[in-house]
Amino acid sequence: MRVRASLAVGALIVAALALRAAVGHRDTGTRAASFRFDGRHRSYLFHLPAGKPRGGLPLVIVLHGAGGQGRGMERLSGLSPVADREGFAVAYPDGIWRQWNDGRGKIAFPRTDDVGFLLAMVDHLTSDGTVDPHRVYVAGISNGGMMAQRLACEASDRIAAVTSVAATLPEKIEHECQPQRPVSMLFMHGTKDPLVPYRGGMITSPHGMPTGSRVLSLDATARFWAERNGCAASPESSALPDRAEDNLTVRVSRYGSCRDHVSVEAYTINGGGHTWPGGLQYLPAFVIGRTSRNLDADETIWQFFKRASR
Repeated sequence: MRVRASLAVGALIVAALALRAAVGHRDTGTRAASFRFDGRHRSYLFHLPAGKPRGGLPLVIVLHGAGGQGRGMERLSGLSPVADREGFAVAYPDGIWRQWNDGRGKIAFPRTDDVGFLLAMVDHLTSDGTVDPHRVYVAGISNGGMMAQRLACEASDRIAAVTSVAATLPEKIEHECQPQRPVSMLFMHGTKDPLVPYRGGMITSPHGMPTGSRVLSLDATARFWAERNGCAASPESSALPDRAEDNLTVRVSRYGSCRDHVSVEAYTINGGGHTWPGGLQYLPAFVIGRTSRNLDADETIWQFFKRASR
């Protein structure tokens, strides 16, 4: 699968900083890190929880959307405070030219090996015992969510679970995705996402221009992963209470009876946009749609990852 991702969303998500410093893995808080991979300088932020054991921590990798960077993704997601409370590490890597090679064949550097880069980053973080190699999880939004699914396709032996927010499966990789083992998958998607259509079809830019990339619907994406994971043919669905009273109600569909005790879950945010549920409304609603306050993506993602088994 050759990828060149281009979904000009992340640049608009949050302003980000260039990363050059090295990280001290024994320090807590968020530090900048970088290394050479495949002839390029690659950078990421690494967050260690304060007051927690330093060895064998779970790792959550969080991938920004196209145009973004790790610094902006840390601000958008809010996973670092959850990590401090729950005791896991978080990595926020940077894509080349703020994009990920997610399998759609649309980025400026078509030969960028982002799968290799992300796995090399994991190797670095696990080499000194800081991170448990059997508890590595990946979450991403938009282009980053598609990249997370590519990792599930190509590195299922290294990834315990994946969350894809505002990103369904690209049609281009549907038939190429052959994971070696089942992987727990979680999806969150708004029915009024103006960029990555909930019902599938052409991805558009924030300016309404078609990108040339097509995706499956949320339901078709969840079914795809349920089939790959040997789950039951039909999900069980339930509605979450409208506690925020924002009319952005949430329905969750869960596929049961999957192989190796994995799971597939899909959260539909009725009326929700191209957003991180419970996170920043990083652009006006007329550009990206509305952000639900009835679903806390950070808490939901971590609880899902905690339940995931290898």
